[in-house]
Amino acid sequence: MTAWELGVKQDFMDGRARVATAIYRSELEDLQVTSWGGTSFVVGNAAELTVQGIEIEAQFAATDALEIGGSYAYLDHEFDSYPGAGCSVVEIGLGTCPNSSGEGTKDLSGERGAFAPEHSASLYLDYNHAFDWAEFNFHVDVNYKDEFFLDGDLDENVLQDSYTKVDASISLMSLEGTWEVVLYGRNLTDETTYTASVDAPLSPGVYIGWVEEPRVYGISAAYNF
Repeated sequence: MTAWELGVKQDFMDGRARVATAIYRSELEDLQVTSWGGTSFVVGNAAELTVQGIEIEAQFAATDALEIGGSYAYLDHEFDSYPGAGCSVVEIGLGTCPNSSGEGTKDLSGERGAFAPEHSASLYLDYNHAFDWAEFNFHVDVNYKDEFFLDGDLDENVLQDSYTKVDASISLMSLEGTWEVVLYGRNLTDETTYTASVDAPLSPGVYIGWVEEPRVYGISAAYNF
């Protein structure tokens, strides 16, 4: 494995603004990659994998009460050589699996790996204001991810579409910290996303997916005795 990373951090405006940037590249050889073949896991040996990209983070204190920040990441994730990748159940069932390196395998050289969105970004806003009797806070997060595959066989049917999620909260807490009330919402854009998805056993065209939470909102209260 060969890897390097170069990073820079810089403060501006008497510490009110901060920017951090990192550029990296990793070259891996003889990497084992596991994918689900419908009835068993297929372990393939990707002879070469290159991962490189750039990450940028920034924060800015616009006022004593308001802070704004965000991040951006570009990821280039490519198998330089992967002749023994596992085929999907659909490919095996239809007889379209190339069997490039043994039964049930195909060549994914030059392809992007699973769970590797090319672009990711986030933005947040945080506002605080102290009254004579309590502290008010408003916070919002916006998170974006580019499309990415949910299984190592790179089946087009388990391609997660790009999405943007918004989380927000409004809270009121006593200055002594004895009580707090929070109104919150998560995934306010109600995006349907998955942590992973695989072929159902012996069922070509049927998939099992692990769904992340839909739109959630509510109110919580706490009191410390």
